Amino acid sequence: MKKTAIIKASLASLVIGTGLFASTAQASEISLVRHTLGLDQQSKQTQQNTNVYKTDREDKNVLLGYYTQPSTELTNLIGYTKDNDKLEFVPKGGVGETLVTVSPNTFSKYNADNKGNPGLDVFVVRENTSDRSASILSKGGVTKTNKNQYKDTLKTPIINVKSTENGLTKDESLKGINFNKEEVSLKEVDFKLRKALIEQKGLYKGQYSDGKIIVHLNDGEHNTFELHKKLQDNRMSDVINSTDIKYIEVSLTK
Repeated sequence: MKKTAIIKASLASLVIGTGLFASTAQASEISLVRHTLGLDQQSKQTQQNTNVYKTDREDKNVLLGYYTQPSTELTNLIGYTKDNDKLEFVPKGGVGETLVTVSPNTFSKYNADNKGNPGLDVFVVRENTSDRSASILSKGGVTKTNKNQYKDTLKTPIINVKSTENGLTKDESLKGINFNKEEVSLKEVDFKLRKALIEQKGLYKGQYSDGKIIVHLNDGEHNTFELHKKLQDNRMSDVINSTDIKYIEVSLTK
């Protein structure tokens, strides 16, 4: 028998045989055994991991407020670079402007001259909700305008939702998610899915405030959104082809 197995057996016999630590000597022996096996260190590491997980979590009421606010879809506009990390879009009516912060990798592909970047769509979710200025600040969500025109919805993905309630696991579907763009940003996918989960499954309103959304693509790749926090700013600029979406699975947890 290995040394660690002998120590574990000794620890078990002390606890089972007495039910309690009968003496200070036994308590000291237990402490020595735990130190030898590294159990105290494992316990500390588990606590550290738990703390990291908690600091990563965002308040569900903040998430609820963000994902239930209105969204706007701007189409076929010219985007002008600004401040080394933004695209400026002026509506065709000429009133107000939308400033969109994009990731560095995405920003580098846009033209910086006065001609701007024509043929762009933007999925806008306002970030400066407390600001009454005419300018709207948003993040990511920029895609190319469709090359072709379509009479019907371009993509209506199959969405499976798994949740556990009162010890019973339920498999359901999510309805009403359609994509009419050839290119779609992860921001739009994430926002529309969470909004539907809030409306149809009570995400962030009741017992469910955690879980994952996994978007499976035809090439075997996938994109994952963690429901305990908002989609990361840099990922809001990422783009996929809507027709490449194979199916979407959602798991809801407390």
